[in-house]
Amino acid sequence: VAGVARPLAAELSRRSKPGPGARALVPGCGRAYDALALARHGYASVVAVDLSPAACEAAREELQASGGSAGGGGGGGGG
Repeated sequence: VAGVARPLAAELSRRSKPGPGARALVPGCGRAYDALALARHGYASVVAVDLSPAACEAAREELQASGGSAGGGGGGGGG
């Protein structure tokens, strides 16, 4: 399954943009689709984490492809 989780997409479509400096945490981020959706919606800082090194690498690739930036985390953490 690729793309933003349907419940998150529905919730974001109902909500106005978050206030300045709004932050979000996405545990178990996988390819970071949800994290990217939150950033596009206007969150100033989105932290996406996953325990799987493969998921972290996939998330980094997705972020780079979308023009985002990935910080921190070696193979098993911030991705």
